[in-house]
Amino acid sequence: MNNRCFSTKHTVGIATFFFLFMMICFFTVFYFYHQKQVATSNQVLSGILGKLEEKYPELTKEEIIEVLNGNGNFSYDLSEFGIDIQKDAFILQEEDNFSFYVKVFFSVSFCLLVLYFFLLFFFYSRYQKNMRKLISYMESLQQKNYDLKIQENKEGVYSILKNEIYKTTVMLQEMAEESKQDKWRLKNSLSDISHQLKTPLTSISILLDNLLEGREMSEKKRLEFLRFIKRDIFHIQELVQSILTLSRFDADAITFSKSTTSVNDLLVQAIEKVSTLADLKSITISIIGSKDAIINCDVTWQIEAISNILKNCLEHSLEESEIHVSYDDNPCFLKITIQDFGCGISKEELPHIFDRFYQGRNTSKEGVGIGLALAKSIIEHDQGIIRVTSEINHGTTFTILYFYE
Repeated sequence: MNNRCFSTKHTVGIATFFFLFMMICFFTVFYFYHQKQVATSNQVLSGILGKLEEKYPELTKEEIIEVLNGNGNFSYDLSEFGIDIQKDAFILQEEDNFSFYVKVFFSVSFCLLVLYFFLLFFFYSRYQKNMRKLISYMESLQQKNYDLKIQENKEGVYSILKNEIYKTTVMLQEMAEESKQDKWRLKNSLSDISHQLKTPLTSISILLDNLLEGREMSEKKRLEFLRFIKRDIFHIQELVQSILTLSRFDADAITFSKSTTSVNDLLVQAIEKVSTLADLKSITISIIGSKDAIINCDVTWQIEAISNILKNCLEHSLEESEIHVSYDDNPCFLKITIQDFGCGISKEELPHIFDRFYQGRNTSKEGVGIGLALAKSIIEHDQGIIRVTSEINHGTTFTILYFYE
């Protein structure tokens, strides 16, 4: 027996069809049997009329029709043949058979009617029981209980409904888990932002106190403190701007405006944004690649992303070292490789370098830990991916792939 679960509607339909079919069959049998009785009676009557016409030729057709229609006061005593005219059939040998079939017909009809209502009651009760289970399950869902399992491997509308509810449960469970993760990330982000703001604000507060109380402070020292304050304010502005940008990416509130540009020009503009830091450390940044290569992207945002990666490389590079930027394209994607020869990143830190506010052991104190996270978001929003490999004391390599649509 296969595992089929018919819906209540289908069950009622099948039961009704079966009941009507059986009733039609019995009515058909009864009808043909009745026709047989009529034919037999007419045959017997034809024989009687033939005998009468043969024996009493003086009888007219009108008299015979009058008798057959029950008109007139003609009668014949049948008691001498053992026949009760009020109870018995005229053709005695057919009476018992006819009575038997009539009784069988009504008995079977009654049994089928009882069976039909029993099936209706049974399947309706099961339907009600299943509905109560589903209602109880839905109430559990409202209480945020997602541990119940109601998936089915059967067929039928009810099983499909259970499976759809189960899919909804799994989706709600994933959403609840994701919501927990979001709350956890928000808590950590707020903690990191608070920590990032606390240091420059504390520094500014101390410097201002010294400026207010140090009346005999030299002009040179006063200007130095003001430069420190300006540096910390710039640091706060950079942090706030980065956080706002990441928030816009999270909210999908940034629309990329794509255009076709030279890959070499894109990289040159990105290098110009970090040229000051490169000059301070006497680091040379070289570009290797065909000047004919082009890219279709949002130029402004991609310059921001690549410059953030270059800034990270500069911060981890030794003075008077080099950074190699190369690119190559094929029919499927454009690959940009950025390689430094600095201190490298440990295997423990490598999986976290794109996390927001993450700062490794060798990270610059001026960094806010958002640059690489922002670069990754920008690249991925422009249908690209970024990978990183690193080796301690041998440097780090960033690989960016932009796939062609």
